[in-house]
Amino acid sequence: MKKRRRRNHISSISTSRGIVNSLRKVKEEVRCHFEKKFRENCRDRPTIDGVNIISLSQENRLSLEVPFLEEEIKEAIWSCDGSKNFHSGAVLSKSITPSFLTLIPKKSNPLGLDDYRMICLVGCIYKIISKLLACRIKKVLS
Repeated sequence: MKKRRRRNHISSISTSRGIVNSLRKVKEEVRCHFEKKFRENCRDRPTIDGVNIISLSQENRLSLEVPFLEEEIKEAIWSCDGSKNFHSGAVLSKSITPSFLTLIPKKSNPLGLDDYRMICLVGCIYKIISKLLACRIKKVLS
């Protein structure tokens, strides 16, 4: 485990300003690099002007807002190959919604941040909730 941790540890990176090897500066460089890469340009967002959207009936809308039944939750979890119900407070506790960002090397001896791919590891509670909502939406969409 120590060997893997040492191998995966980023102790220094090569940037346009030279080599950075202070842990604090490495973290800051990583954050800035990926923030620039993934920053969204709001001017280029698609619009739905001219799209004819059919509204759901009041009955269908209300059926989507009903608190989840225990049976629905079990079905969603078991269909995921495996819980909490957020409907009562409409807020998910931070303790059950962790997600982690990690850098995966694209090649064997990465030097700069472009040699890494950033991925987000999302907790399973999101998968369960999205599955529950998808099942509900399937019932009201033709």
